[in-house]
Amino acid sequence: MKRIIYIFLFLLSASHVYSQKILEVQQEFKQDTTRIESHVRSAFLANTADFVQCMNYLFDEYDKLLNKYYRLLMSNLNEEGKAALKSAQMNWIKFQTADRKLLDNISMQVYKNVGGGTMSNYISDPLYGYIVKDRAIELYNYYSAIVESKYE
Repeated sequence: MKRIIYIFLFLLSASHVYSQKILEVQQEFKQDTTRIESHVRSAFLANTADFVQCMNYLFDEYDKLLNKYYRLLMSNLNEEGKAALKSAQMNWIKFQTADRKLLDNISMQVYKNVGGGTMSNYISDPLYGYIVKDRAIELYNYYSAIVESKYE
């Protein structure tokens, strides 16, 4: 009977460790993204310069988050997984570069269609930030899956 109680207590404590680690990972990601999104939402965009500064912040902060979760994921993968992640990230960078060219082209067409204006030049800026944001979320989800699998 004592053995069963010890096993139960062990499983209960292991479950708590699992829950705690998963919660920490989730909370940290939520804090990081909330900080970025709150800054962008609360930014006072009185002119084009404010808009550009806000979009640069969005891009830079999600780029930092992307790199953070890339490193965390990389440190939790076996050698084969590391090679696959490195290859996937290199391909994503190629995609991002090609997509930026497309967005720049679309932005210029819109600029011409609407007859110019200072904001017309920055139509694609938010999209750059959200491309990086989407990748950061993907890497976080992969990392989160690895962390969860360690505690199951």
